[in-house]
Amino acid sequence: MIRYEFIRNWRRKGLPMMMGVWLVSVVLGTNLFTGPSFFQPSPELLAGSPLINKVGITLDILIASGGISTVFAIFTLSILAAEVVPVDRQLGVNNWFNALPIGTTTFLLGKLFGIWTAIFAGIFCIATISGIAHFLWLGAYDFPAFLQLWLFALTIIALYVSGISVLITSWIKSRRWAIFISLGLSIVGYFYLMSGFSQFIADVYMTFYRKNLEGIGAETCRIHPDMCGQPLMTPELFPTFIDNMSIWSIQLTAVFISIAFLAWFVRKCEENK
Repeated sequence: MIRYEFIRNWRRKGLPMMMGVWLVSVVLGTNLFTGPSFFQPSPELLAGSPLINKVGITLDILIASGGISTVFAIFTLSILAAEVVPVDRQLGVNNWFNALPIGTTTFLLGKLFGIWTAIFAGIFCIATISGIAHFLWLGAYDFPAFLQLWLFALTIIALYVSGISVLITSWIKSRRWAIFISLGLSIVGYFYLMSGFSQFIADVYMTFYRKNLEGIGAETCRIHPDMCGQPLMTPELFPTFIDNMSIWSIQLTAVFISIAFLAWFVRKCEENK
């Protein structure tokens, strides 16, 4: 069933079209509209130090690419996933599923992992192509930080939002109502998820920055002797958010499990009628 749902999601126009727009927006938005970040070295430092230039490019990519992708993941994937079950009811596919010896758990897991695998495949393509484009267009950046952005932040947000949307709309019969509800979920999810996402970006970047703090200081002294000894952006000014991220992750997991049990219970009640 997962393979069937995976192929079916990619054959529908919505997912391929959305992934294409997402890719173009990330590549163009990051490469054309990256402005000065809070790490703002002088032009002399950028031109004379590949390390400092790499630090600035990495932060620009994390903020621009991550911000654009988060908005896409929260709003568009929520709407696309909301139609997974209601569209079956409209097309009569749901009756075919009900005639098969498939239980409630198998049905919901098949729908859930079907849309998840389809979304993950799309995100993998976007991350790969955009990563190459950033390197060719902007220059060298920290690949581990870029990988953490897509693997541990954007992918988790995309799977969480789409999963919640599938589960909540699994007992909605109308596609219009399903989309309407998913829009409400997107708005609530945006304000909640963006705070955790911002903390994640700060943690990823500062981990990378700490590793290169000594090299940045040495490069600054070499290029600008008059700036040698001046305080840099120290880790103490930007503490890690590991505790906050742990709490955020636990909250997301608790909400998801609660909604999953609710969706299973509602569908089970419908089958027993």
